[in-house]
Order: sequence, then structure tokens, then C-alpha cells
Amino acid sequence: MDINEIAQYVELGSARSVTIDRSLAKNYPGYVREIIIMRGFLVRIEFNVYDHDCGGLSFYFKYSDYETLVLSLEHYLDKKIENWTNISKTGFYPSIEDEYNIEISGKVLINDFLNDNVILPREYLEKYLPVGYWEELYHNRTQ
Repeated sequence: MDINEIAQYVELGSARSVTIDRSLAKNYPGYVREIIIMRGFLVRIEFNVYDHDCGGLSFYFKYSDYETLVLSLEHYLDKKIENWTNISKTGFYPSIEDEYNIEISGKVLINDFLNDNVILPREYLEKYLPVGYWEELYHNRTQ
């Protein structure tokens, strides 16, 4: 991939976004992490239960421009943009071969989330959670 391909999908594509990563979440067996670049230099990172495409933990990251966004994601993924895959084009979905216990993984994800231990990108202007379950859980964690 390159910045021009990302910009074309985000600015001109019908979905107004491009998925650049869909992989098994290493720290949360049974979860899939997706990274989606959206209009307005926005990145959404989702942790969804395997074989479900919504309802999981989502974070939004705002950047000033594509260059900063790409640099941040290159560091996060430890992979240069040239080695990214356009998942929006390929439709790739990972296969799980190992056994997992989704209840245990879910508890680990919630614990990491509440203690700010979920590994996330840096160098963003702003990070926020969508309104809903996860945001309420996070804001009520000290009560």
C-alpha cells in the first residue's frame, strides 16, 4: 500500500474508509483486531470476538494528516506501509487454529482496558471511545 491508495479509498471510495489490518489479537485469544482508516485522518481500532464484526471494544484516534497517521501505524504494527495489506480489497479474515476460552480472554481484555494496558498507537492528536458500553465502563471504573 501507499498513502495515495489510502487516500483514494478514504476520500473517493464508497465506504469512505480502508481496512489495513485484520489479525488475531495476540493478547486476547478469540478476538480479532481490525484497523480502519477513515475520513478526517481518523483511525478506528476494534477488538471483536472472532466471527463477529461489531460490538467489541473500539478506539478512535485523530491525526493531523496522512503522514503522521501512517508513521504512527507503522510504529504500532512494526510494519512499513509498503507491507500493509488492503483488507478492504482482499476481504481477508484470519483463521483460528488454537483452542481458546472467550470468557477468560474477555476478562483479560476488560481488565487491560480498565487499567489502560491495551497496547495502542501513539503520536495521535486525540483518542476517544464511542458512546456506549465501553465508554460507560471506563468512566465508571473508579466508582
